[in-house]
Amino acid sequence: MKLRWMPQALRDLHAIRTYISRDNPVAARRWINKLQARAETASTLPLAGRVVPEVERVDVREVFVGSYRIVYRGQVHVRKNERASSRESSSCQVVMTTGRQRHSDRDRARPRR
Repeated sequence: MKLRWMPQALRDLHAIRTYISRDNPVAARRWINKLQARAETASTLPLAGRVVPEVERVDVREVFVGSYRIVYRGQVHVRKNERASSRESSSCQVVMTTGRQRHSDRDRARPRR
């Protein structure tokens, strides 16, 4: 499994850590570790997260850690090989990490004022 952090996602992690560190540096390290661990978990099953409502692309997914949202693009590749009928591999790119609240389908359907 390949996990690649995009530059924007790395900047987001740095901003999150800086913000939390103002009050509690130890908690900041813990949160960053949780976010990174969740991204690693998502990379093992890249299509398991929820499709991002505002993007509506099947390969762009999101997972949550508390109120933080990790948006990633996951791909699954199935290839033939000589020893088995097929072999599956996957890749995942973390696009961004934000503190935005979860979107529900109901919120998405309701017009914004």
